[in-house]
Amino acid sequence: MKIQTPLQTSSVSSSASASSRTLLAAAALAVLALAGCASGGNPNGDTTPSSTANNSPGAVPVGNVASNGGNVVTQTGKTVSDLGTTIGTASLPIVGGTATQKDLGATITSAGNTVQTLGGGISNGLGKIGSTPDPVGTTVQSSGAVVHSTGVTLVNAGQTVSDLGAAGSPLAPLNPITSPVGSGVSALGQVAQGAGGLVTIGTSSGPVQQVTQQLSNAIVPLSSQVAGAGQQVGAATMLGAPLAGALNTVGGALQSGGAQVGAAGGNALTRDVGGLVGAVGSTVASAGGLVNGGGSGSTNPLAPITNALGGGIGGTAGGSNPLAPITSALSGGANPLAPITNALGGVTNVAGGSGSNPLSPLTGALSAH
Repeated sequence: MKIQTPLQTSSVSSSASASSRTLLAAAALAVLALAGCASGGNPNGDTTPSSTANNSPGAVPVGNVASNGGNVVTQTGKTVSDLGTTIGTASLPIVGGTATQKDLGATITSAGNTVQTLGGGISNGLGKIGSTPDPVGTTVQSSGAVVHSTGVTLVNAGQTVSDLGAAGSPLAPLNPITSPVGSGVSALGQVAQGAGGLVTIGTSSGPVQQVTQQLSNAIVPLSSQVAGAGQQVGAATMLGAPLAGALNTVGGALQSGGAQVGAAGGNALTRDVGGLVGAVGSTVASAGGLVNGGGSGSTNPLAPITNALGGGIGGTAGGSNPLAPITSALSGGANPLAPITNALGGVTNVAGGSGSNPLSPLTGALSAH
């Protein structure tokens, strides 16, 4: 009888354990492979809707307005950010040239960055209604970045308050107040930054995505119905095209004015303001799609009537003109007045005309005198 030593026993146990782990790993891979086959060939079992989900051309006009509205928010944020940069380097009373001025500029700049992040989330999410599977989810997922950016703003704001009472500052006597307040605001900002990361993780999780997907599944058809109803009313009242044309004209004027403002100032702030005005103009113009589905921009409220008449009294080759029998009869075809016009055709050509003019004796007698 062979007696195993403890070392040999341990070696055997380790070998058996390793074999068990190998078998478990192989079984796990097999399960994942089967799950992948069951989920349409995706080994991760991902049930994310395909790229064609919620593709609804009828809802796109709503998405266009949301996208342009998001651009307005983004451009507003950019204007605020550049204002902060300007304030951080400008000549200011009391705090000019101090750390307070620098932190104040940073606070305003980070606040503008937060607004830009918000606008980007709107444009890239709700602004894609009708052309992306989960527009609500995209916007919701951007909220984590918004919260984080808000935290950065709070940290800068707290530092600004603390600097107000720092040594060497004209407001140094206020240090007993500014120091604890500033520290508290900064601490709150740090918490917000951490929370932003958690929000990003949470909004990217499966359960939250399922909720946002359900919301998108409801919002996209609703948007299509709203846009379709507005276009139908516009078509029925014949006001859709004129109104869309007017909105396009106003929007174009704002875009042109914004470009002029941006070019006139020659600095970042005026360019931002011009861009903001132009973004508003784009939003106004895109609203025309909610009342006019044709997109032609026609401003002629009588278009249905003129189209029915074929574009003119004479008619066109392809037009459907209800007056065609009459106009054709009078335009050189079968002219019911031909006997009269032919009889009088030679009145103005008396001298040597070849026509048979029943008034020729009278006109000849008059011409002799």
